[in-house]
Amino acid sequence: MRPCSDGYVRWLHRQGYNKISVVGMCLGGTVAGLIAAQEEKVDKAVLMVSPMSPADLVWTAETMKSLRGRIEPAMSLEDLRTAWGLINLEMHTWGLTRPRLDMMFVLGKDDTIARPEAADRVIELLTKCGSSPEVLRLNCGHSSVGIFPYNIIAARKVLRFLKETPTLAELWDVRGFRYDFSEV
Repeated sequence: MRPCSDGYVRWLHRQGYNKISVVGMCLGGTVAGLIAAQEEKVDKAVLMVSPMSPADLVWTAETMKSLRGRIEPAMSLEDLRTAWGLINLEMHTWGLTRPRLDMMFVLGKDDTIARPEAADRVIELLTKCGSSPEVLRLNCGHSSVGIFPYNIIAARKVLRFLKETPTLAELWDVRGFRYDFSEV
């Protein structure tokens, strides 16, 4: 049987995995949010520097100017929001506030691609609906969340959120360093 025939999450659950988390960065985070909103077997979702609305991402991100230039003659931002409404996380508040779903957002305060203001709107909506997502705000931009020291800070917080606290040696290993901490 192919797992994609009825969804990876349900397939994992049938294989005996009872705790299922989805984690994604940038558009992968948007996809993780969409999966979490639709799949009740997902327990945790981590959205890292993720655009809440791909339409707004195309319209406002510096890196998307070329794509916007091709789209804009044919449609407005409102047209694009309507066309892509199904993949706008604000439209999935109901699924994201369901019981037994824990969420974490990792935001770059200076992110000019997946703007933190958009995530703040979704976080506010979730909070108004009784959910209390964990939020990590880093003093960095979009891509720099993957650069030292922000990547280590994010990795530690995300792993703690997922209930797997890494050791200092494991975090150091993530950076590609090899050091024998037993001598310390």
